[in-house]
Amino acid sequence: MKVLIRTESELKEFTGVSMALSIESLSPHLAFSWAEDQLITILGQSLYENLLNAYADGTLEEPAQAKLKVLLPYVQKPLAALAVYSFMQEGGVMISDQGITADRDRSAFQWQQQKAESHYLESAYRSLDRLIVFLLANKADYNNWSDTLYHSSQANLLINSPALFNEHINIRSSYRTFVALLPHLRQVQERQILSLLGEAFLADILANLNDEKYKDLLRYLRPALAFLSMAEAIEVLHIELTGDGALLYSLRTNVGNMQEQHAPASSELARSALRYQERGRSWLQDLREHLNAQASAEKYPLYFNSANYEDPTEIGQSYQQDFNSNMYNGL
Repeated sequence: MKVLIRTESELKEFTGVSMALSIESLSPHLAFSWAEDQLITILGQSLYENLLNAYADGTLEEPAQAKLKVLLPYVQKPLAALAVYSFMQEGGVMISDQGITADRDRSAFQWQQQKAESHYLESAYRSLDRLIVFLLANKADYNNWSDTLYHSSQANLLINSPALFNEHINIRSSYRTFVALLPHLRQVQERQILSLLGEAFLADILANLNDEKYKDLLRYLRPALAFLSMAEAIEVLHIELTGDGALLYSLRTNVGNMQEQHAPASSELARSALRYQERGRSWLQDLREHLNAQASAEKYPLYFNSANYEDPTEIGQSYQQDFNSNMYNGL
C-alpha cells in the first residue's frame, strides 16, 4: 500500500508524536482514509497520484520531479496531523471478538485526549490552508492541478478571496471555509446582486474589479454579498443529507472535534442567520440609494439606462419594518 509518510522519523518531524507510535499503527489512517480524502479534495486526484507515485518510487530526487519534491512537505504536514487525529479516535480502545475494550491504566484523562485532539485538528486545518495558498501561488508549476474547486475559487466573484471575505465576517482567512461558502456566494451574486445591477453592469464590474471607478460601489457590494451569503450558509453548512435523513453537526464548546446529532437547527443559528440577512439587505438598500443618487449618462451608464434606475427626485419615501415592533422606520 502506497503512503506519503513511511517512517516514524517523518511522522515525528511533522507532528511531534513519540517515536513509539509506529507507522504500522498509523497506516490505516494514511491511505484509503478520511485523512487522505481531505488531501485529494485539495490536490485533485491527478496531482495527488503523481506525488504519491514519485514518493513511493523514490524518484523525487530526479530533476524532472523537483516541483513535486517542493510540494511534498506541504502535503505531508496536514496528512500526518489528520492521520494522528483519526488514530486518536480509536487508539485508546481495542476491538476484538469480545467487543470493544479500553486500557484504563494506560489511557489519558478525557480532558487530555480532548486537548490533544483539538491541537492536531487545528494544526491540520491550518496546514491545509497553507497548502492551498502554496498551490495558488505556484499554479504554473503544477499543470495537472485543475480538477478541484480550489483551483478556480477566485473566478467571477465580487469577493474572490478569503482575505476579502474576512474584511466583513471573520472566517480566519481560511480557504477551506471560503470554498465551503462558494455555492452561497455564487447564488446570492447571481440572484440578488444581479437582480439589482443587471447582467451587463455586473459583468462590467467583475471585469474591472481593480478599476478606481468601481471602488465606491464595492464598498457596498462586498459587505452585502458577505452577509447575505453567510445568512444562507449558516443553517446549511452543518447539515449533511444521507440515506437515513438529515444529520446536524455541531461544534461542542468544550471539545475540539465534531459531534453528530439528530436534531433540528438551533434557535441561535436561526437568529444569527436573520441578523446576517438584515445586515446584508441593509447594505443592498444603501447600494440602491447610492446608485440612484450617483448614476448618470456619464457615471454608471449601464445602470442609468436600465429599468432598475429610479430618479431619486421622483421616488417616494420608502419604509422598513422594525422587527422588534410594529413600527416602520423611514429610510
